[in-house]
Amino acid sequence: MLKQGMTYEVKNDITPSRTALALGSGGYPVAATPYLVLAVENAAYTLAQAEMAEGESTVGTLMNFEHLRATPEGMSVTARVTLDETDGKRLVFSFEVCDERELVARGTHERFIVKTEKFLSRAQSKLG
Repeated sequence: MLKQGMTYEVKNDITPSRTALALGSGGYPVAATPYLVLAVENAAYTLAQAEMAEGESTVGTLMNFEHLRATPEGMSVTARVTLDETDGKRLVFSFEVCDERELVARGTHERFIVKTEKFLSRAQSKLG
């Protein structure tokens, strides 16, 4: 059961493929903002998924992301999410991303609980 205050964190190395230069979000060999967003989403998804009933999952719907400092290739980052609010199917997380020296990003992330079959059926219906 999902409860307010639950936390989860993921730690990842900033490899060449995770840099702004590689992902096309900037011209430097530093952690790409899109990669840090992915790390936050992964942490929130993993926390929530562990508590989902069979046939349920979560999807990201909102990200408020403040990228504060650059993290060079070769360092590690840890994305830590905290479940702040549950409102029916809506889950609201706060997060912080830290490298080995300092806070590098923070914000909020929202996810919704969905029925897998219904969600995929709606998505596939766009194909005609």
